[in-house]
Amino acid sequence: MTIQYPYEYDPEKRRLAKTYTKQKVLQAFIIGAILPSVFFLSIGFLGLSIPIRSFASNLLDSLHIPLYLSLLFGLLLLTLAPFSFYFGYIFEHKYGISTQKFGEWLKDFLKTRGLLNILLVPAGMGLHLIWSSYPFHWWIIASSCFFLILLLITTIFPALFVAFFWKTGQYTDEARIRRFLEIAKKAGINAVQKVQIVKESEKSKKANAAVIGLGRTRRILIFNNLVNNFTSDEIDVIFAHEMGHHANMDITRGILFSSILAFPIFFVISIIIIPLANLTGIESLNDIAIFPVFAALFILIDMCIKPIYMAYSRTRERLADQFALKVVRNPEAQISAFKRLADIDLEDDYPDPIIEAWLYSHPSIGRRIRFCEIWKAQENSNVK
Repeated sequence: MTIQYPYEYDPEKRRLAKTYTKQKVLQAFIIGAILPSVFFLSIGFLGLSIPIRSFASNLLDSLHIPLYLSLLFGLLLLTLAPFSFYFGYIFEHKYGISTQKFGEWLKDFLKTRGLLNILLVPAGMGLHLIWSSYPFHWWIIASSCFFLILLLITTIFPALFVAFFWKTGQYTDEARIRRFLEIAKKAGINAVQKVQIVKESEKSKKANAAVIGLGRTRRILIFNNLVNNFTSDEIDVIFAHEMGHHANMDITRGILFSSILAFPIFFVISIIIIPLANLTGIESLNDIAIFPVFAALFILIDMCIKPIYMAYSRTRERLADQFALKVVRNPEAQISAFKRLADIDLEDDYPDPIIEAWLYSHPSIGRRIRFCEIWKAQENSNVK
């Protein structure tokens, strides 16, 4: 198959990208913030939390806290399921992004919610223990524990997550592997155990590359869509971008930055949670029925300060783009890769600035392309 290079935008896909991006923004607000916060506020302020807690206590008093949390998250799953089905299955098929059959999508959806419960139920139990033990200074302890949870999620879970959701195989192109290892070495990564192909084509048309794991578990992951639909030069710059995150220690920086933001979130919650909970008939943090009030406050405050983290994330992504430019020194390939990715993912190259500030963890494709063009012009000027 001949791959067009350099890639130029498909006008029809640019048109579709405008509509698709607006719908994805709506999805982010509905599933990421509006529905969960309305759900938890309803459970708390309609007086449903105390009956659920009583039911859990009557059913299994010694384990009523994990049972209560499991019931709560189960109800949330039922609330989100229709919207997740529309946005995750119907909508993605409508625009030709997803290639997944319904049965496989449902299996992934249930596995995702199951994994979240495995994380959230113990986290809720730990938070209740902190509330009970340190009712006045719990927010300091909880913020510190938040750092440990993020560390666990970002270092150990990715390898388990890939094995749980994707079929993988050994990448056998020795020439490409040597090139990947060469780029990885420039990023300070010398020990890579294996290079694996992730069979993303069974789920969607999306393309990506990453390095996951630590020590003996560290491996390079390449989506088969990337190998099949991108040129070697484009693959190099995409991979170099991912290596830039490792060279710049962005995982560690991201964990620290998120942990710092957790302190003001938990502090504000500590001030207002009891007065709000009193309105629902709950008198102390020792009552697990207070959890929906906490969850609603956390989601709403997190949404309010989201632009802060997103601005930070976009800065780190820009530095990873810069790393790729410096290492591979092929801005034409980087621009071509960005355009191809934008058409595949139907990403609007210039979204509304407010939406970009609020929801975009990466600079918009248009801004990334412009950055490459400026870098190229500066390099040409330096040569002259």
